[in-house]
Amino acid sequence: MVSRTHESENENENENILVYADLTPLLISEFKLIINTTPLGMYPNLESCPDLPYEAIGKGHLLFDLVYNPLETLFLKKALLQGAQTKNGEEMLHLQAERALEIWTEEQ
Repeated sequence: MVSRTHESENENENENILVYADLTPLLISEFKLIINTTPLGMYPNLESCPDLPYEAIGKGHLLFDLVYNPLETLFLKKALLQGAQTKNGEEMLHLQAERALEIWTEEQ
């Protein structure tokens, strides 16, 4: 897990937390799935993205961004330029909405 700080509410997790500065090209090349769970790149802050060594991302990577506005964030654009596969958060948003509707309209 990568965070802005090494601090976690769960003390047992602190040793497993990396910060962006810890992410070397070698480390990025070893982890093929990268998920952005931050609001970086979301409208109206379109020019922001996680601080990663994007040069280490390649065709074997899949980058998933939970952001869906815009559909293609700077995070995803940078990954595409490196040849990675990408997916935005739009489908997840729709699936969550469908499930919420099911829950709220179920007969008790």
